[in-house]
Amino acid sequence: MTLFWRWSRTSRSRRRGLKLEIIFIPLVILMTLMADSYLFLQIKRPQEASIKEIVWKNSLAVLPFKDLSQKQDLEIFCEGMTDDIVNRLASISGLKVVSLASTRQYKSQDKPLRKIGEELKVRHILEGSIQMEGDYIRVNVNLNDVINGFSLWSKRYEMTLKSYFQIEDDIADSVSRELQLQIVEADDSPLKKREPESFEAYKAYQEARLKEEKYRFFRRPEDFEASLRRFKQAIEEEPGYCLAYWGLGNLYESRFVRENRPEDFDLMSKYYRRSFELNPGLAETNLGMGWVYFYLEEMEVSSKYFRRAIEINPASAQVNFEVGSFLRSLGLYSAALKYYLRSIELDPLSLRTYLNSADCYFYVGKYQEACQLLLNALALSPENPRSHLGLVRNYLMMGNYELAEKELNSAQSLGADPSLTRRHRAWLLAARGEKEMALSLIKPGDKLYGYDLTSILARTGKTGEAITNIEIGIAIGFKEVKDFLYSYPFLNTNPFYASLRKDPQFKELLLREKRKYQLKLKKFKYL
Repeated sequence: MTLFWRWSRTSRSRRRGLKLEIIFIPLVILMTLMADSYLFLQIKRPQEASIKEIVWKNSLAVLPFKDLSQKQDLEIFCEGMTDDIVNRLASISGLKVVSLASTRQYKSQDKPLRKIGEELKVRHILEGSIQMEGDYIRVNVNLNDVINGFSLWSKRYEMTLKSYFQIEDDIADSVSRELQLQIVEADDSPLKKREPESFEAYKAYQEARLKEEKYRFFRRPEDFEASLRRFKQAIEEEPGYCLAYWGLGNLYESRFVRENRPEDFDLMSKYYRRSFELNPGLAETNLGMGWVYFYLEEMEVSSKYFRRAIEINPASAQVNFEVGSFLRSLGLYSAALKYYLRSIELDPLSLRTYLNSADCYFYVGKYQEACQLLLNALALSPENPRSHLGLVRNYLMMGNYELAEKELNSAQSLGADPSLTRRHRAWLLAARGEKEMALSLIKPGDKLYGYDLTSILARTGKTGEAITNIEIGIAIGFKEVKDFLYSYPFLNTNPFYASLRKDPQFKELLLREKRKYQLKLKKFKYL
């Protein structure tokens, strides 16, 4: 500014003769402005930098530790030690560690290690076993190179239960040395602080987690109550146990999503916030806060917590799955796929990740890719009706009605929800041009704003009703199903909406949703 002021004054007061400064000073100004502009463009706000892709330097699976006790009553310890070692090893930069959710299925199988390595796509496998006598614990571990077929390292530990967590640390350190990788972790790191002082608290927490998983899968109230009781006992044993509070948050979140009870949200929020207060440096506690603000519809705040979780633990299958789920709920399906597909790498036997990834491909019109993931899901669980119904939808979009009917019959024979199979049957009839039959299958009480029913209405010529219910879905979708319905990619690619695209009202709706979609892409591009 000083240079500009001086040049302005000089140029006005000295009109006779051409001075060097008249050329030199503007040139300096120009160079300064260019330099400033360059520096400004190089400076990026931290939240705008994209999450980096991971380059795997090595790969490992930790098989469930075996219970070698006479009473066979050490399941909690075996599960807990396996999970803890996975978490420690996942903190090693460049090491792909397969989730316990995928390795758990090998607990009762007697497969060759080479075959397990092929199925999980890893080079190394860590095996272990646990025995206990009174307050003493004996742990045997063996690290194998499954490609070359030999053992890299093995060790036996015999210590008191007070040294339980020290054993886990030593195993993780030894594995990292053998793989020529490094764990960077101080004694006061957030990962160390996740460990409770009380072993009884740890035991109660592990039991509560197992019950919580059963509740999520079977939806049985008795599993909810058993999990709740053990989480609270863990906290009674150790009031500062942050993961126990996080577990309570997860438990109430799972029921809130299903039943939409405000009191469940309040308790979910209370426990997630408390876990974060106790340890804000854990990926888990940041995930919890992300969901609190998501359900409050404060998406930009929510996204910062999800970003922090992925920064803390980018090699966690769970973290990648939850960040993907956040983006999917926003309607940012392509962005979600980045995290879902990485989650599949880390948890290759996770049915829910294949299904959610297939949904994302479906919503962006990539039906072949969706079908491939659904077939993978069926290979994991042949009798899962959701996979068959997913194939029905994709085959309908592709115009392959014969395969759609075959998959629909399979879903029905496997006990799929009758209301779902009825609506999918109506969708198939509408696609085949059997309008009256299709419309006759729509019953009072059906949510007309659903994707299936708006597709049926559009195909049967009920343009006004279809558009009205799409608008309703956009308006109330988040409140009803915790997702933002009718994101632009789905509206733009769904072939059943072809007739709607000629309608001026739909054109206006499509343009509005495109603008919203582009704004979301800009806001959340750093994820």
